[in-house]
Amino acid sequence: MSRLLLRIGLLFLLPLGLVRCAAPGVPGQPPGCEVTPRADLPLEQGLRRLIVPAEVNGQTVKLEFRTDLGAELTLTPQAAAQLKLPPGAPLVIGQQSLPQVRVDALRVGALPARPALAQIRGPEGVLPPGSPAAGLLGLAATQGLDIDIDPAARRLRLYAVLGCGDRLIPFAEAHGALPLGRGPQGQFLVPVTLDGTALRAVLSSGSDATLLSRAGAERAGAKLPPIQPGAPRLGLVPFRRLELGDMLLQEPRMLVIEVPLAGDAVLGNDFLLRQRIWISPATSKVYVARQPATP
Repeated sequence: MSRLLLRIGLLFLLPLGLVRCAAPGVPGQPPGCEVTPRADLPLEQGLRRLIVPAEVNGQTVKLEFRTDLGAELTLTPQAAAQLKLPPGAPLVIGQQSLPQVRVDALRVGALPARPALAQIRGPEGVLPPGSPAAGLLGLAATQGLDIDIDPAARRLRLYAVLGCGDRLIPFAEAHGALPLGRGPQGQFLVPVTLDGTALRAVLSSGSDATLLSRAGAERAGAKLPPIQPGAPRLGLVPFRRLELGDMLLQEPRMLVIEVPLAGDAVLGNDFLLRQRIWISPATSKVYVARQPATP
């Protein structure tokens, strides 16, 4: 079987089981497979993050959508003050207490508005410098729907998928699929193989780059220097091959970090925004378009 070579930051994909459809967008489905559009959100132009509009108590705000964050809504203190949101019960995690505010109506696209508690954090350590976002929008806001990330069209769409199983045809482009798992906080996980070692990678729109944990690197046979206190990263480490299903990267140089990850690795926005991707909790698969996005 032929394979398509990949390079970090320029991920060109050749998936298993190529499927071709006759119409753009969401094509016709097999009998009994229902795909219903629920929300269609524009992505902010020119940014390497998923910035989408939402309404908080009727006021439009920009939020960074995070595929690796379970919490429904996080706001910066400045945004909460500007929106005049009343305090809610604090969120207690172990010995830590995080302030929260009450939101009467959070609306994402055409989804029904519903009340929410928003965590107050950041912006330092939560949003990248210069971000126009007022906070973060987590997976709970998608209400379990399928997520279509379409960088070429600058859209993020949500779909209700019912009765499809392995027969779902997510989009017209030739594509393949990876198994989709979930982490302890609901993070999306996909299997990868690094130098013959099976690892799990988190799909993270909160990371600009693909990362590898020290533990994952050592399991794959890397000989690393001793841990240096206060050093968050070890730098680029060479490997022979990285595989995601039928997608192959030869001689990758992976950025290894000391910070613990939910999985062994992180597939960041250099992967998620390189081509169209459909994350399907309904079918437990991630569908990846063959062609890189060209907006």
